[in-house]
Parts: sequence; C-alpha cells; structure tokens
Amino acid sequence: MFFCINGRFVRQSKAMVSVLDRGFLYADGFYDTLRIYDGGIFKLPLHLSRIEATAKALEIRLPCSLKKIGELLLETVKRNKLGEARVRITVTRAEKKPTFVITCEALKKSGKPKMLSACTMRFQRIQPEFKTLGGLAVLLPALREAKKRGCDEMIGLDQNGFVREAATSNVFVVRQDTLFTPKSGMLPGLTRSLVVQAAQKLGLEVDVKDFKISVLCSADEIFLTNRVREIIPIVRLNGNKVGKGTLGPVTGRLMEEYREYVEQEVEDAILDSLATARESGKKSKYLSHDDVWK
Repeated sequence: MFFCINGRFVRQSKAMVSVLDRGFLYADGFYDTLRIYDGGIFKLPLHLSRIEATAKALEIRLPCSLKKIGELLLETVKRNKLGEARVRITVTRAEKKPTFVITCEALKKSGKPKMLSACTMRFQRIQPEFKTLGGLAVLLPALREAKKRGCDEMIGLDQNGFVREAATSNVFVVRQDTLFTPKSGMLPGLTRSLVVQAAQKLGLEVDVKDFKISVLCSADEIFLTNRVREIIPIVRLNGNKVGKGTLGPVTGRLMEEYREYVEQEVEDAILDSLATARESGKKSKYLSHDDVWK
C-alpha cells in the first residue's frame, strides 16, 4: 500500500511521523474515515465539509485547500488500485504546518450481515461531536471491556443514564415501527443522516431525541450505523435477546434501502472522482509533491 504523509506518497513500510508529533505525544488532532465503493469515494464533498468544520472548531489549520485534500484522496485510491476500501485522514496540530496523513485498507465486499451482541456501560467522550484522536483513547478501552464481557459492541450511557453512542457508531432503536436515535452527546454521523432519510422515504416515523436505557432495553430492534460497516444489527443486549433475537423487519428494510442508495450513488461517485481528477489538469501520471503541497 502507498500512504500519503504530508503530501508525499510512500510505501506503507516507510511511512512514519516524528516522535515529537503532537498527535503522538498528546492525541492532539482529529481524523475522518471515508468509504470506497468500486473505486469511487462515497460522499466525498460531505467528508471534505466535515474535515473543514472540524479543523475550524478545533482551531487546527489545514495544510492545504479542500480541493487539494480531495485530489490527494483520489490519488490514494488510484495508486493503490482500491475497489472496496476504507481511507482515513489524520490531521495533528503543529505550530507551523500540521501533520497530515492518509492511510487506506482494502475491504471485502459486503456479504451476509452479521448479527452482533452489545452491552451497555457508562461512557462518554469529550467533544463527542468531533472525531478527535483523544476520543479514541476513551473509545478503545470501552470496546476492550465489551469484548471481555463476551460482546461485540458497547453502547455508551452518560452519567444520567441517557443513551449516547457506540464505540465507533451511532445508535438506533425501533419501537412499534418508530425509529429513535439520540439527539445529543454523540457524533452526528453521515451514515446516521442517510439512514434517517431512508427511514422517512419508507414512511417510518423518526424521532430524534435523547432517551434512557429503559427505551433501549425495551426495543423491538436495535442497530448501529457507521461509514465502513453501514448498518449493524444488534440481536442481543446485555445477554438478553433483542426482539426475537434475529434480524428485525425494519432493520432489514433499511439495510436494503441503504444498499440500493449506495449502488445508485457509486456510479456518480466514480464519475465525480474522474471529473475531479481531470479538473486538476496534471500532465504527469501522478500528482507531484510540489503540485499538491503548496
């Protein structure tokens, strides 16, 4: 694999950052994860907007324009000949120029959905509305604790018992054909937003509000959402069955609707990627360091 380190593409084995980097020393930075389908970056403009908003909120200066970040992402996909993949951008703070890294990982095409288990625990990130590196330092121990309990995922509760988010996902609950998802104290995920739109298209009532563990425990269905794994059914909670302990009908319909939406968007994403690449107007096969890092 080729990774991008501060505008330069290097092989994975040679990719490195300074031991004095603030992200390494203090977890002072943020990240974003993008999904690649059939070589196209899914919802690239939305991710670029989130990157810009996060950098502004955390007062971290981006090293180049959003357009050039988009070009670097497209170049990463091209150099690695990625079909199905995840791509991650990491930006850390610096006095002069921040450290900017793009990494990637090939994925297998989505197959039969896995039915997962989850447990609840007291857990809430600082600045949950952003994907901060410091937030990962809280998320990962919570997820390890869930594994120790024999569960695949954890669902976090705040100090007042309100449901917030899972380790790397948003939480949805289905009760009597109404979809509930927390309003605050979590990352407003891009996949979460698309699922809400899909539910409304299917004629489901969607209630975006904060709710306590009692609602979660009495759910007919529970599922999680994130960019890479899309919709994740939860069939056991704290050792007990959720509904009938199988994929619920509402979750199943939403999975089908979301997958159809992705398939429709993939072709547009590929065309957008090609258009952006042509727009860059570069003569060389690959973008040079001087072209993109000014």
